[in-house]
Amino acid sequence: MNEGLNYEDGQRQMSKNIENAKNVVAASMIAQSLNCCLEKNYLDALSVKHPIIEVIQDNASQSSSFAPISWMKVEQVGKPAINGEASCFFYIQKILQSCAIPNRRLTFLVIGDGVKNNLYLGLRDLGSTKDNVRREIGELQDFSRSCWPGLVTKKVDEEDDVQKEFFAKKYKQVTAFTGIPTVTDAKDASVTTIEQVMQGMRGQEYAYLVTADPVESNRIENLLIQCREIAGQLESVKSMNITQSIQKNKTESISKSNTTSDNWSKAVSISTSKREFNFLKWIFGFEDFIPQNTESETASVSGGKSQSDTKSTSFSEGISEGISKTLINKHVEAACRQLASYEQRYEMAKATGAWNVYCYLFTQKKDSAASWLIKSLFNGKESSLEPIRSHDVTKALADADGFVKGTAKTSSLTIRYTREEGKYFSHPFGTDFSQLATLLTTRELSAMINLPLNSVSGVPVVEHISLAKEVVRYSHQIQKGLDLGCVFDYGLKCPQNRVTLQKESLTKHVFITGSTGCGKSETVYRLIDEARSSGANFLIIEPAKGEYKNVFGNVNVYGTNPRLTKLLHINPFQFPNVDNGIHVLEHVDRLVEIFNVCWPMYAAMPAIMKKAVLSSYEKCGWDLRTSINYYGKEFFPTFADLLQQLELSIEVSAYSEEVKSNYTGSLVTRVESLTNGLNGEIFSSEDLSDKQLFDENVIVDLSRIGSQETKSLIMGFLIMRLNEYRMSMAKESNSALRHITVLEEAHNILKRTSTEQSMEGSNVAGKSVEMITNAIAEMRTYGESFVIVDQSPTSVAPAAIKNTNTKIIMRLPDGNDRVVSGKAASMKDYQIDEIAKLPTGVAVVYQNDWVSPVLCKVDMYKGERTAFKQIKELGGQCSDKALLTEILKMLISGRVNPPIVCNIDLILKKIINCRIPTSLKIEIVNIANEISKGESTIWDDNNFSLLSNLVVELLSARTYLEQAVSKAKNFKELDSLLDRFVSEKVSIEEKHMLVTRQCLMIQYGEKSDSRRKIYDAWYSETKKQLMS
Repeated sequence: MNEGLNYEDGQRQMSKNIENAKNVVAASMIAQSLNCCLEKNYLDALSVKHPIIEVIQDNASQSSSFAPISWMKVEQVGKPAINGEASCFFYIQKILQSCAIPNRRLTFLVIGDGVKNNLYLGLRDLGSTKDNVRREIGELQDFSRSCWPGLVTKKVDEEDDVQKEFFAKKYKQVTAFTGIPTVTDAKDASVTTIEQVMQGMRGQEYAYLVTADPVESNRIENLLIQCREIAGQLESVKSMNITQSIQKNKTESISKSNTTSDNWSKAVSISTSKREFNFLKWIFGFEDFIPQNTESETASVSGGKSQSDTKSTSFSEGISEGISKTLINKHVEAACRQLASYEQRYEMAKATGAWNVYCYLFTQKKDSAASWLIKSLFNGKESSLEPIRSHDVTKALADADGFVKGTAKTSSLTIRYTREEGKYFSHPFGTDFSQLATLLTTRELSAMINLPLNSVSGVPVVEHISLAKEVVRYSHQIQKGLDLGCVFDYGLKCPQNRVTLQKESLTKHVFITGSTGCGKSETVYRLIDEARSSGANFLIIEPAKGEYKNVFGNVNVYGTNPRLTKLLHINPFQFPNVDNGIHVLEHVDRLVEIFNVCWPMYAAMPAIMKKAVLSSYEKCGWDLRTSINYYGKEFFPTFADLLQQLELSIEVSAYSEEVKSNYTGSLVTRVESLTNGLNGEIFSSEDLSDKQLFDENVIVDLSRIGSQETKSLIMGFLIMRLNEYRMSMAKESNSALRHITVLEEAHNILKRTSTEQSMEGSNVAGKSVEMITNAIAEMRTYGESFVIVDQSPTSVAPAAIKNTNTKIIMRLPDGNDRVVSGKAASMKDYQIDEIAKLPTGVAVVYQNDWVSPVLCKVDMYKGERTAFKQIKELGGQCSDKALLTEILKMLISGRVNPPIVCNIDLILKKIINCRIPTSLKIEIVNIANEISKGESTIWDDNNFSLLSNLVVELLSARTYLEQAVSKAKNFKELDSLLDRFVSEKVSIEEKHMLVTRQCLMIQYGEKSDSRRKIYDAWYSETKKQLMS
């Protein structure tokens, strides 16, 4: 009988468990050691000056045979308005990939003097070739500008003053940085770029230097192979099964045996001893902690002969217990994950490039604040594979005085490990791990080498939006057009992509807007020059600045200052009176609408004004039904006629005295201001012909006029005259471009008005502006192009913008202006803010048949700039004085003895251009004709009142007469005042002055009984003097 434990099996199980425990401990140690090597934890010893590790300068990297660095300086950074951060990181990675040239070193340098920052990118041939690197830096510059839209760089042929100062400067501290930086996601609230370093170092002198050497692809492939081999071996020991069993047996047996045997045997035994994990011994450089196993193999051959006779009886009973466990080694598992991460990095490095990167910070202060700044910026989730560490390497690079020169840019730092005194060994992972550098992918390198995304001192950042790269039309018809300039994209001109405006589309009108100094005038110069080259004439109406005449000074220039230019003469009551021409009622409606735009009209004012205008035409002989003048088609009213009829219309109206007074103050005063002074000279019957104004190249300079209302009136009158002239001369519809009219400061006549109606009446001004804009829109059929120019789109009537086919939008700082103009040019919401950042001479250009707008760099006007020569316009008043003298002589010739001889032919010939009311002209013409025929009764005593009224009107003496009577102390003084006044108007002899005075005084006396008494007293006193 046998009962108890299987002792031998227990011993074997225990030995096996002990062996497993050794394997677990060894695997854990190996995994932790591997992690230590991969994370470079041994570099922490540098900060505490550990005796077995130190940093030395690699003298080979300072070889004088190396070619100098070729630099380019970053002067401006462009940033897309949409997805700017993500796009910029994409751009810099593409630029870095282009620099992965074998045997070249990429250098990134930021120099700050405490106020301004300078940023450079450079290439250096690690051999001795100089010319190739200079060519390559030029190619890098071209590629960078094309890859990064809006990036402005400058090639630095030699080291500039800033760099020379850096390379010669001595710094008190140099900090090196190792580790894998984290590339922040563009979706994060804050994206880490070099600008944070610049801002953090503000007020300090510093230099941030990164050098990157491309790593060959075969080296990356070797690293991948090593990672996979190690990972495969570690996977085999990541988990382990442990089994424990206990057996208890009880056996009872009775046997009786008789055996005879004859045996023989032969055996051979072979044993082998080996260490587990021997493949990792090179990680440590020694084998002390790697356990050893022994394995045996035995072979035997035996033979024999046996004969046995056995009788047995047995009974067996047993109990068995077993426990099985799986042990997961988390240290090995973590090492596997880390190797997988490295394998993923190296796979990416194969595609995008890998770099051996050195990063330094040079400062003038010995503190750790700056290094902590960079560590905090670079550390992140991705840095868990190798955290960012800072190392004070001043001692390794310092000269005898303890300072470090900027020439350390050429240095590489090597880590030296001491195993025993005087004996050193290299890092088992190779030379890449024996330097104070980090192997990074291009994406990771972009965290250390990038450009600011917000402006910093010395490096401005300008946001850009991208519009169309070329002009694409829906019609797909390529026609010869007016060359405006070239496409401007992300801050760069594209000379090959020209922006041309179809010539025929200009008749659908052009809207140009932009703030002061943005290049509007140059754009108009360009348009005018191109249009003139194609055979079209132009009219420029300029209410401000007066600069066009100093560019196109060899054309007809009319202004409002007779000492500078020819005086502009325009009679707004005149219209083309030809067959199929304009009807007088059409003209009256247009004229009244212009008054409604330029003057504030309320209540019954528009109706009173229209009634007075119609009466003026009737008074001058016009039949309002047939549009025929009985006295001749050359007789049109003037503002002097309108003034008379306006006073009369208000006087005979049924309004209260208060209302009459209000209307007189509002309407009569304004009209009267247009009949005297300079306005009286401009709005006269001595009118420039339509051909002079609209069939030749003309500039109308209104910049000398102080009143905005007067400017608006003149602009409105010119538009009205142009519209009527084109209508009357039209021979066909949809004519080709023949004339361009430029309306500068268009808000003066095309002003934005409220659409609301008040209790006083309808929105008169708004409707009037709409009438003018509609007239402009319709003029396209006559080959007329309007160029509407204004600084603020919100000041211009929306209809005026809507009715233009071509929009040219330059820089606009106001948000509302940008929205109005941007929407009109089919810009998207995110593109509109770009209008505020447009450089001078750059415009958003859009025509209605284009698929999308483009940015255009408008070409400067390169034609001859001819300054206008001042012309003093003399005459005018002198010729009028002579004519008035002849008219006065004719009127009083029958009241003196002997009769005065006058030149009636001269009167009939010249009176049409005389600056007197047209109704008075007609009466004088009638009297002259009657005198010629000998049928005049004007000198009869019963017509003396009519004669005296004509004299007063001729001399415009009514107002002065009342002032003179009030001012004079006696009749002698009164006669002196009247003689002086008459002498200023006409040149007559003294003997004829008495009749003239009598005409003036009798008119004064007809107003009231009190005035009649004054006249009678004057007549008696004068008669007494003549009798004495």
